[in-house]
Amino acid sequence: DVVYAGILAMSSNVKEDVVDELVIMDDLLVNEYRLPRDFSRRLSYALAFCDGTATQKVQNAMEFIESCTSKWNRRIGYIYYVLHAVVANLSIPLDTIQKDYDDVIEYLKKSRQYGWFSKPERSLHACMILLSYYVGNNTSIYTLTNAILYTIALMKALAQRSSR
Repeated sequence: DVVYAGILAMSSNVKEDVVDELVIMDDLLVNEYRLPRDFSRRLSYALAFCDGTATQKVQNAMEFIESCTSKWNRRIGYIYYVLHAVVANLSIPLDTIQKDYDDVIEYLKKSRQYGWFSKPERSLHACMILLSYYVGNNTSIYTLTNAILYTIALMKALAQRSSR
């Protein structure tokens, strides 16, 4: 959480009422979508970078996330789906985003040795590609992506350590 809060604090395009917005988004994600509090906080931080009302950002994010996953699998870690929230809140129609996402996933499936990656990893990779295509070089998005990848690596390392 500290990393995400730091990224948000350094961003130049954050609104003054960002704290109120974070609380609203977190409440919606926990109470309406029944997400775990740690994931809802990370998702709220990512959504704070996006334009729109708190309610609209959460609706866009969850609609896209739910369309990309057959069901929520708590064992895989929600962190893989944070970038989906950002992609869903770009000023691009959601049906266009969904079509582009499906096209990227299809292309990646055809790539050699791509089957080594799990479905959540493929989904995260597809969103990284879409963000690069849609927004190009954006420091805030790049930093957020690195924070997500670091969190995933840390979670995997801790899981590996505890299984020994």
